Amino acid sequence: CKGLLIEESRTNIHKYSQDLSNWTVESGGSVTANTHISPAGDLTADSVNGTQSGSSAYSTFALTSGTTYTFSFFMKYVSGNQNFLISIGDAAFTRSNTTFNTSTGALVSNSGGTATVNDVVEFPNGWYRYSITRTATSTGSGFIDFNHTSSTASVVAVWGAQVEEGAFATSYILTEGTTNVTRGRDIVDIDGEDFTDFYNQTESTI
Repeated sequence: CKGLLIEESRTNIHKYSQDLSNWTVESGGSVTANTHISPAGDLTADSVNGTQSGSSAYSTFALTSGTTYTFSFFMKYVSGNQNFLISIGDAAFTRSNTTFNTSTGALVSNSGGTATVNDVVEFPNGWYRYSITRTATSTGSGFIDFNHTSSTASVVAVWGAQVEEGAFATSYILTEGTTNVTRGRDIVDIDGEDFTDFYNQTESTI
């Protein structure tokens, strides 16, 4: 046992968290569904393919002014150029541009808007989970845009896209269609022998 994760309730408003084939693609870009083993161990991660700088896939959602949102997603380097640009913007934000090295997980640059890169968490088999927080300055449609940054033909695997209200990312919430999905808050009780195994009643220590 490495610890106990107790989380508040959160809702993923990104309605196609694993199926990027429902995203909109722009010139030179394409998405191929279910091409890579995901961090969960199943064949549900997609390829975002690019043949020119700016080749991209993006998704939109409704945001509320004054609300803080955290955008999180898993990426894995596959081939071509290693740098990958994440743009967050539209009516609710001034566009921010954050570039990561998908091979090492390193932050390359972060400019425009007021995007805060919370963390980059390494997972097995070349995967990293990236987390970016922004606060909407107006009510309206927002987008997250995955962009290739080179004319070199490149592929990056993407999985587990999540957009949630809050200043940090919580554990992944699967969405599979047209509705948001909410994970209830965790409530934990430790009693009986499970409690006395680690709590010393006499000394009041753990």
